[in-house]
Amino acid sequence: LCRYKHVEAAEFLFHNKKSEFMDHIKTWNIILNGWCVLGNLREAKRFWNDIVTSNCRPDKFTYGIFINSLSKAGKISTAVKLFQAMWEKGCKPDVAICNTIIDGLCFKKWIPEALEIFHEMNERDCLPDVASYNSLIKHLCKIKRMDKVYELLDEMEMKGEDVLPNARTYGYLLNSAKKPDEVYCILERMERRGCKLDGDIYNL
Repeated sequence: LCRYKHVEAAEFLFHNKKSEFMDHIKTWNIILNGWCVLGNLREAKRFWNDIVTSNCRPDKFTYGIFINSLSKAGKISTAVKLFQAMWEKGCKPDVAICNTIIDGLCFKKWIPEALEIFHEMNERDCLPDVASYNSLIKHLCKIKRMDKVYELLDEMEMKGEDVLPNARTYGYLLNSAKKPDEVYCILERMERRGCKLDGDIYNL
């Protein structure tokens, strides 16, 4: 039902036939996600409260669904509070949830707060991925914090493997470059790392 956007009907069925369903958080998550996909934050909040007061404990996916919905709706302060509550309740966020928070904070131009979350990830053994770095680099380029951009880029190249800069990373740098020699240095750096240009970068 939720897949076909009949979320209200799905919830009605769930509550009225609860004895026939396993009281499992996965079922709650499906309905919560249904409201979030519809963009109905009011109903999502109401259903979130139902989950919290139920016998089921929210899991990583419950938090992730609601945090993503709050962030998309611009309610980043509420999303951050929920994110912090995850840690407090011993429910460790994954890198995707952390990236949602970082991207939401960056979008609001709350860069120091985003960097704080980023550093916490390392401290709490939730290692950032390329998307984590790219989100920060994208927004740092916009405000011309190039010192921090290159600090992050150096870190990515030093760590290697799963966090090596990709075409998108270098694209943000090229887009913010003002002089031909800056462009040349970035392209040279790309070549050294074996990162190929794509169509979007050629069109910059």
